[in-house]
Amino acid sequence: MNKKNYTTSINNLNPNFITGFCDAEASFGISIIKDSRYNLGYNIKTVFSIHLHSKDIDSLYLIQRFFNNVGGVNIHKKTAIYQVIKQSELLNIINHFNKYSFRTKKSLDFELFKKAYYIMNNKQHLTKIGFEQILSLRASINKGLSDKLMNTFPNIIPAVIPKVTETPLVSNDLDIKY
Repeated sequence: MNKKNYTTSINNLNPNFITGFCDAEASFGISIIKDSRYNLGYNIKTVFSIHLHSKDIDSLYLIQRFFNNVGGVNIHKKTAIYQVIKQSELLNIINHFNKYSFRTKKSLDFELFKKAYYIMNNKQHLTKIGFEQILSLRASINKGLSDKLMNTFPNIIPAVIPKVTETPLVSNDLDIKY
């Protein structure tokens, strides 16, 4: 199937199912790339993404439709990727996970990602202090700062990671309606 012919209704998707799927397959990232076109010399982006095998691309189109068609779906070699990068579109993703929260440690990355999003949304990342706050958040998310960023900014202290306890599933959470 391709995007234009995809007619499956999203009205039957349980939002908790989407959160559970994303808990397993999605990632929240903060991209920091050296770029002299920016005042502080770096381009910063917050990124929500899901990477699946290309044979599962229809699942990504379904998720994209669930999130009101924000972001894009692409294939790179044997990997299908759904990404949301635009600040205005990320709010849709953030609002969903604020309402239908993660039950595992994925919530930690989400909270750090959300802080970075709001720093950027308020244009604070354009200041030295805001940029350093983003670096601190990036140091605590996923795999942390790259070696290159750690060498360039050796005094960055990783952000304090909020403590989260895993919430057990109850039988009602498993009722998935198709």
